[in-house]
Amino acid sequence: MENKPLPDGELYERATDLYLTGDLFGALALLEEFLSRNPKHPYALLNLGKIHFELGNLDLARAYLEEALKLKPNLIEALRLLGDIYTDKGLIDKAIETYQRLVELHPSADVYNNLGYLYQIKGEYEKSIPYFDEAIKLNPNLAEAYYNKALSLRRLGKYEEALKWYTKAIEKNPKDADFYYNRGIVKKLLGDLQGALEDFQKAVELDPSFYRAYNNIGNIYYALGNPKKAIQYYQKALKINPHYLDAILNTAVVLRETGNCEEAIRWYDRALELNPNNPEALIDKGICLKELGKYEEAEKHYRKAMEVAPAFKPLALYNLACLYNLKGEKEKAKKLLEESFKLDPSLREYAKNDPEVEGLI
Repeated sequence: MENKPLPDGELYERATDLYLTGDLFGALALLEEFLSRNPKHPYALLNLGKIHFELGNLDLARAYLEEALKLKPNLIEALRLLGDIYTDKGLIDKAIETYQRLVELHPSADVYNNLGYLYQIKGEYEKSIPYFDEAIKLNPNLAEAYYNKALSLRRLGKYEEALKWYTKAIEKNPKDADFYYNRGIVKKLLGDLQGALEDFQKAVELDPSFYRAYNNIGNIYYALGNPKKAIQYYQKALKINPHYLDAILNTAVVLRETGNCEEAIRWYDRALELNPNNPEALIDKGICLKELGKYEEAEKHYRKAMEVAPAFKPLALYNLACLYNLKGEKEKAKKLLEESFKLDPSLREYAKNDPEVEGLI
């Protein structure tokens, strides 16, 4: 005796029950059967979209949710999920359009905060701030909105204001390592090195795997005149992430600037293994090679830096001028120096106090 197919109402109800108990695949099978009988059912489409979203099948989720909205344009849940999917896929304008519809239908702090975040992604920092303000009005305890507003202010160069809003974010959520880390960045920009150090240290206390914070602690110690301690913290960062290029380069820079060029070259080589065309590593390694009297190798590194990164051409030319001056080729050095000044006039000011170009200006 054959089993009779379940009536539509019971089929949909069973699918809903399975979904609520966490049996996503069971719910999926029943909903697909229900939809084959009722292809224009917006809530079945919505629920299939939700299940595929939870399973990580974002393209399928998007297709079901978009179809649901064609049938019922004001489905708030579908709009919310689509906003997330568009953001994840980098479809920022579509995400903004979706969240704007949500603002009209059902304004909430999260929606305003998401809109502000999307304008941040586009680099429209001024435009993002009013959305964070609206989010804070609707939910004064939404720490993320304070944090995001601070980030926009920081990007606009308004460091004092940014500092205030990072502090408000920390007051709302004192357990977020990112909040302290970013406030530390602003304090450093404002010249408060001790305050920045305290924030970076708090960040690693809250999150011991926060390698970027260790790197910044190293930068602070170097700025405070303690290169040995700086290197210790760069090594802590690299213990967590051995491929962290900033910490590798920072280690090399400290070694170079403290006169340990041979050791520094080993670190520049490590950076160039990760990125053979890194212009900073190429130029700085060239400087070390020049200091060690390896002029031909130094010149090769300067010229490669110019080739792979035209923006670094002025600096590479300047260093080539220093190199030729050391070799006694004054006329060649002068021409290179003038070319570097034309491309970057700020180098002329720097050159006035640089003994390596003495007699060339």
